[in-house]
Amino acid sequence: MIGLLKLVGFGFLALTVVYFVVRAYALSVTRESLERAYDGFQDRDAYIATGLSQYQRSLQYKLLWLVYILPLALIILTAYLVNSQ
Repeated sequence: MIGLLKLVGFGFLALTVVYFVVRAYALSVTRESLERAYDGFQDRDAYIATGLSQYQRSLQYKLLWLVYILPLALIILTAYLVNSQ
């Protein structure tokens, strides 16, 4: 049981690092996409800020939380199945 707690604790730390890296990458790709799509008729900074705020409310951005949910669920499921037999 202590081993499982250590695994979950260190796994959570590792997943936190992975989450922030993936989040930064996703925001960077979205920002580059918005910069390429900029048409020149608006203020560039306002256009990019609006686009990023829309992205942060999107389903795609919210699905980044699966970085936490899926691995932890699989570890807990595996531990339960191994210990239940």
